[in-house]
Amino acid sequence: MSQELKLSLAQWSLQKAFQSGTLDPILFAKISKKVFDTHAVEYVSSFFSDKGNDDSFLISMKDRFDEHEVQNFLILVDNEDYLGDEDNKLRKKAIENH
Repeated sequence: MSQELKLSLAQWSLQKAFQSGTLDPILFAKISKKVFDTHAVEYVSSFFSDKGNDDSFLISMKDRFDEHEVQNFLILVDNEDYLGDEDNKLRKKAIENH
């Protein structure tokens, strides 16, 4: 029985190009599909840290990966506090942030 290997592309793989402005992180789904022929992506929250509660932005991102037939596999969440904090209040806040 042969199974096709399916890979995802992590947005962090192109972090230098995104951070330098050479590439636009909003176009990651398109880049992933057109350049790397990848059908699943892993986003990094730090590229969109100011957009987490912006419903119109999130809908436009969903539209982008739907348009390019790319699955949003996961979002790596950075700088949103420690989920394993021993302090219940701080741990609860970290969960809400994620």
